[in-house]
Amino acid sequence: MVPAEVRVRGPGGERVIDALVVGGFRERLVGLMGDFPPGACPVLAFPACRSLHTVGMGSPVDMAFVGPDGAVALSRRAVPPWRAVSCPGAAWALERVAADAPWPGEGDGVSLCVQTGREAPRDRRGS
Repeated sequence: MVPAEVRVRGPGGERVIDALVVGGFRERLVGLMGDFPPGACPVLAFPACRSLHTVGMGSPVDMAFVGPDGAVALSRRAVPPWRAVSCPGAAWALERVAADAPWPGEGDGVSLCVQTGREAPRDRRGS
């Protein structure tokens, strides 16, 4: 996983969300079920993603799908475990364990800036 910043532009102005870009098959499959450091509840960014699932999750998940134009095409809050959400026109997606904190809404502009030179928290279960 690679650290990144997600910049969200909406009616309330611009805000930045720290995220981890998910790469390979295993990382994509495991997603938020990864073994992250205590207190770290990351936002994950999935490039080239049109569908997310909550299979095996113990908590609801917030999801946002971003279209090729950089606008949020679909945003869902607190998706229960054992569900799947799809957005056929999405270019990439975001997910996090559901929280009360602000989350990108439909129509918000979103950009992803990968941060080079920083190491991401590792999934302690191995690669």
